[in-house]
Amino acid sequence: MKNPEGHVTSLEYLRKPSLCLLVFPLLALVSFFRLQLTCIALQEQDEAARKREREKQDAMHKLKTTILVSAMIIAVAGAVFAVTKKLRER
Repeated sequence: MKNPEGHVTSLEYLRKPSLCLLVFPLLALVSFFRLQLTCIALQEQDEAARKREREKQDAMHKLKTTILVSAMIIAVAGAVFAVTKKLRER
């Protein structure tokens, strides 16, 4: 049975066993590979999202470290200034 465009319909495949044996395994293979490609794409997206999150955390960690080191330098400079001021007073 053909549709108006002249293509064989799916019912035609079911009526001929030789076509069923050929078409259904091919459809199964196509579906399998589509599923595999979809899984690979999802894994790549997940990996990219994790990488962005790690980069964001690394940037935050660097900022925190920079702030702490700056605070320590200011504290040491303040202590040195206070000690030199006390020594001058004597």
